[in-house]
Amino acid sequence: MKFLFFPILAILILAGCGSDKNDTSVPKSFLGHLDIIIDTSTVRQLAEDEYLMKSFGISFFDTVMMGNQRSFDMFILGQENFLHFSQAREFYQNQAGGLNLIFQSKKPEMKDSLVNTWKKFTELALDVNISKGTGYTLFEVLPMYNWTNVSHPRVIPFLTTYSFESYRTWGFGDSLISGVGMRTFMSSWGGQDLKAIYFDKILEVHMNATAKELEVLKSALFASGYTEEGNVYKHEGSATIFITVNENENASRISRIKFALSSIFSVPFEKTYNRLKVSLGGNVGWFTFQ
Repeated sequence: MKFLFFPILAILILAGCGSDKNDTSVPKSFLGHLDIIIDTSTVRQLAEDEYLMKSFGISFFDTVMMGNQRSFDMFILGQENFLHFSQAREFYQNQAGGLNLIFQSKKPEMKDSLVNTWKKFTELALDVNISKGTGYTLFEVLPMYNWTNVSHPRVIPFLTTYSFESYRTWGFGDSLISGVGMRTFMSSWGGQDLKAIYFDKILEVHMNATAKELEVLKSALFASGYTEEGNVYKHEGSATIFITVNENENASRISRIKFALSSIFSVPFEKTYNRLKVSLGGNVGWFTFQ
């Protein structure tokens, strides 16, 4: 099992220089997953729906220590990316509606390249979290944030990459030369069971951000290979992201997620789980957050 949270085992503080912003040569990265901070009641109601948990995606739970507090996590795996629901208690207390966007590099061992590229689009200082587990090392690049005493939702982008040895542990051989796409990456994690679920991939992410958050998001998106068209950010082969500026710091940062379904949902399904409405029909699904 790959653990894709971010225990802070080591932090490298790197000052951004913000130069050479017109250079569009960037490492190839894709939207790997969304980490959505949500209330416990919604998570419990989702977990109790055995049909959705078994048919929509592969789901499981975990609890990890983040500093001296716990993070209570639920994962839903799809065929090309996945969802991570973090409950708004202990480490994420008072942060319901928050969102972490995690972009994953296609090639392994891209830490330095991700840092240097992101510096071209931002003057913020950057952190590198290094997470080590059995058989893997994960590098997560993100703006330097204070993780204590947070009293409202926020949105934070991450650029991530694994070590060469991680990919070798998971059985990737010659594919390391050109890199590993998200669909291949997910199949190594979820196995054959992924072929039987409806969650194919994330098509669109609709979200809110303050003007200050937007500037940080844009720098991460540009560093990941996205282009800007008004409030829409596009990337060949990755989810399209729609960002609405909202200066209400208590507003939910996540609004809606559109999914491609792997097969036709002939009988439309719609159900509300406290603050989340799930709608599935045809070859498209929506998660709408209230």
